[in-house]
Amino acid sequence: MIYSMTGYGKASITREGFTVTVEMRSLNGKGLDVTVRLPRGLGEFEPEIRQIVRKAVRRGRVEVFVSVEATLPELKAPPINPDLFRLYWYRLQEISSSLPSIASPRFEDVLRIPYIFEQVELKDYLDLFSGSVREVTRGALEMLVSMRAAEGEELRKACCKYLEKIEQAISAIEKIREASLLTLRDRLRDRIMELLRDLPVALDENRLTQEIVFLTERSDIAEEIVRLKSHIGQFRSLLNDPEPAEGRQLDFLVQEMQREATTIGAKASDLDISQAVVVLRTEIAKLKEQVQNIE
Repeated sequence: MIYSMTGYGKASITREGFTVTVEMRSLNGKGLDVTVRLPRGLGEFEPEIRQIVRKAVRRGRVEVFVSVEATLPELKAPPINPDLFRLYWYRLQEISSSLPSIASPRFEDVLRIPYIFEQVELKDYLDLFSGSVREVTRGALEMLVSMRAAEGEELRKACCKYLEKIEQAISAIEKIREASLLTLRDRLRDRIMELLRDLPVALDENRLTQEIVFLTERSDIAEEIVRLKSHIGQFRSLLNDPEPAEGRQLDFLVQEMQREATTIGAKASDLDISQAVVVLRTEIAKLKEQVQNIE
């Protein structure tokens, strides 16, 4: 089973005059990094939100945004502090009376002063928000995980497609390999015979055969092909396992595939094999791009 590292989730609840909304988005990351942004006065909920997220997400950068909006008129409209209103009103009158050219203050002049309004302190409603924040966080997280699972299934399908193309490239290389070894063996024999032709020494046919076999085996890519197939088998097994696959493990297998493909390309002396290796490495690179998004 595959989970993507990218996703989005949102949930909200209205309760006793307030609407609490939680939005989450996750991006690719090397490890698990949870960032929580809360309104002023609700900072004590941050550790609990982090813990809830960490229980459901293993890897990626997760950003959590919590907002609180008042729904009742008495909560949405900040109350006026009558003492401050009177204080500013009398002071404005004193100033205007000392300056004859200034008009007398009006009621709306005092209302323009922001300090006369009392702000709603969210920390006064902590008991109310406690259950709401937990509930909404879990709701947003459920949506986030669901989206990561859906995208993960698309990643799994893409990986399977690239694995098939990789196997096709390997099959093409295998078909060329036997003929390539025979051609290499004959070329080595001809070259050695040409070099020894003018030397006044007796030719040891058995020794010549041993040397040719040794040089041919050094260019053989059979072991690399076997290991490459083994990595593909492990990769496919992880993709189809009902348990969530580990993105780092898949990435390691892709790196091993790249290593074997590079070795095959270095060993190959046949043009057709070299061309097939180009296709092989291209498909492995595409597979690696998909793996970078897996949790």
